[in-house]
Amino acid sequence: ALAQRKSQALAYSARHGDARIGRVLAHLELGGAVDTGTIAILDDTLDMIDQRKDCSDFVMVPLLWVYGKHAEKFAESDQDRMKKTILGYRYWVDEPGNDAMWFWSENHVLCFLVSALMAGQLFPDEIFENSGFSGSEQIVLAEHRLGRWFDAVEAHGLGEWNSAAYYPSDFIGLMGLYVFAKDPTLSRAKGVLDAVFEMTALHCLNGVSAGSMGRAYDKELRAGPLTELSYFAAVAFGVGWFDQSVAAITMFCASDYSPPDHCLDYADPPEGQVLSARYVQGFGAAARLALCKSKSVQLSASIDGAPGQEGHQQHMVDLQG
Repeated sequence: ALAQRKSQALAYSARHGDARIGRVLAHLELGGAVDTGTIAILDDTLDMIDQRKDCSDFVMVPLLWVYGKHAEKFAESDQDRMKKTILGYRYWVDEPGNDAMWFWSENHVLCFLVSALMAGQLFPDEIFENSGFSGSEQIVLAEHRLGRWFDAVEAHGLGEWNSAAYYPSDFIGLMGLYVFAKDPTLSRAKGVLDAVFEMTALHCLNGVSAGSMGRAYDKELRAGPLTELSYFAAVAFGVGWFDQSVAAITMFCASDYSPPDHCLDYADPPEGQVLSARYVQGFGAAARLALCKSKSVQLSASIDGAPGQEGHQQHMVDLQG
C-alpha cells in the first residue's frame, strides 16, 4: 500500500540518501534525534543558502519544512542559525543582490515563491533583512505571484513537460504548498500535483520514468532508473527502485498526498492492454504530445516540434522497451 511504501522510502532515504537536507527531513520525520550527521548536513545547507548559490532555493523549501515541523529538536543556537539564514535570504529577483542564482525557469520560479510564502508564514512579524518586508508583507507578495504561476500552468501546461530532471524540482515547491499553504493556493497545488503524477504514470515503463521531455540532460536519458522521478514512481505506483535522491521524495513521503487512483493502471498496464494518450503542454501549444504504451514497450513523441528551428533542451522522441 502507498502508506507502507512511503514509510519504507523514508527509512531508506534517512539511511542511504544523499547528504542534503531532504535526508535530514526523512530522519526527523521518523522520530530520529539530531546528531552529528544532522548538523553536518545542516551546516552545508546553511552555507549554500547564505552564499546564495544557484539552486539554493531547492534546499530552502525543505529547510523551512524542517524548521517549521522540527525546530524544537535542535539546540537553541542551531535554531538561531536557521532563523538568521531564513531572514537574510534573497527571495526574488527584484530584491537586492549580486549572485549567480537562477530565477527564470518554471521550477525555480515556483521554489523561490514557495520559499517566500513559507518563510513569511514562519515569521509574520519579523523583518526580512534583504527585502525590508515583514513576513506578512512577504506572504501577500508570494501569494500574488504564485497565483500568476498557477494561472499560466493551468492555462498552458508545463513548458518543462514530463522532465525527469525538473518534475522533482516542481515537486519540491508543490509538496511545500500542499503541506503548508492555505486555500486557494493549496487546492491549486493539489490540482497540478494530480496532473504531474498522471503524466508521470503515463510515461513510466517498468519503473523507469521516460518519454519525450521539455527539458532533459544526458544523465536522465542514460540513467533513467537512477532519476528521482523514477524513485517517485516506485513509491507512488509500486513499480521500480529506490535510490539516493532526496531533493523532494522525502517531502512526498512525509505528506498525506495520494496520486489519483487511475495512475496505477497508467504506470503498469495489464498484459495485452495498449494505452494511447494525446495532450498539449507549454505556452502556445509548444508540445503536442503523443504516447503509445503497452506493459513492455513505450513510444512517446512531441509531434511537429518546430523542425529545423533551435530548441531548448527538448527530448523529442523516446522509445523504451
